[in-house]
Amino acid sequence: MARARLARSRGSRGGQPDAFGAVFALSGWALTFGLWRGGFLHPVPPLATGFMIVGPILAVAFYEVGCGSPRASG
Repeated sequence: MARARLARSRGSRGGQPDAFGAVFALSGWALTFGLWRGGFLHPVPPLATGFMIVGPILAVAFYEVGCGSPRASG
């Protein structure tokens, strides 16, 4: 309850961050399923490793954009 109130006071966009997370999760599942169905399962571990390296950087970038910080705009 207090977290929701704090988010509203900061001008949160509601469920938009959750939607971004859902899009990335569904994209990962779809990519893995597509590779599995096509018989190309061997690139999945390197893709997962690459995401573990790049994922935190993307998370910080999306957080900065989502918060509307002055650093994000320039």
